[in-house]
Amino acid sequence: MLSKVKFKIADITFQFSSSYPKPILWIKDRYKTYIAEDTPDLDILLEFKKGYRKEGNLNGPAEVISENGKFFFKTEFFNARGNYSNGKVKVLSRYDVGVADLTRTLFSIIIVKRGGLLLHASAIADKTRSYVFCGPSESGKTTIARLLYKKDVLTDETTAIVNNHDRYYAYSTPFFGELGKVSKNIGAPIKAIFFIHKAKDFSHKRIDKAEAARYFLYNAILRGRNLDLAENILNNVAKLVDSVDCYDLYFKQDEDLWRYVNGIS
Repeated sequence: MLSKVKFKIADITFQFSSSYPKPILWIKDRYKTYIAEDTPDLDILLEFKKGYRKEGNLNGPAEVISENGKFFFKTEFFNARGNYSNGKVKVLSRYDVGVADLTRTLFSIIIVKRGGLLLHASAIADKTRSYVFCGPSESGKTTIARLLYKKDVLTDETTAIVNNHDRYYAYSTPFFGELGKVSKNIGAPIKAIFFIHKAKDFSHKRIDKAEAARYFLYNAILRGRNLDLAENILNNVAKLVDSVDCYDLYFKQDEDLWRYVNGIS
């Protein structure tokens, strides 16, 4: 008998099914905020094999092989075969599969196919708008999330950028950093995106589209790669920089951060 669970990240609903209940129970516990009853966009069947072994050098992003609307990729812990059109995915895995890693890999691929991005970024929502703070490790994403704790913190580490009819939204994800799990699974239209830099005082500057695109490409998370996905992500970034105001933000660790940010855009 198969155990099943459905959950929704941004606008993508996952369904995991498995005869081995442990990963399903893990999802129900860790992704509690994201549990959903929507029709799944991705219907994932998990099968397990004792002695599953990697073949060749599988470090780094998985190479996604796409043909006739179908895809295949392999990592050290699992291999997956799926169909973009019907969302059916079959995963053969070791028993110690990292469900979070599998979910993040699939999500990073599908969100790009849908016109969005998964970014190294923290984000907050203030009523009907959101602000995204993008940067690599140690740039201050979690620090900013802590300073803006009075707002709805979407995430302190990994933000989903969704293109909804050419209007861009920032969404929570369960791929959190030091701050831990968020309490709300929400999203809001993006007011501004900031590329963050630690400094001794507050300052900012509006950046041009080319510089913003370079930042986005550096901070985008794509756990799978092929020429088709590379073209998708380039097109997605080009549309994003045409639609959203982007800034370099130099900030200090001070509770006046929100007053400063709110006064920019």
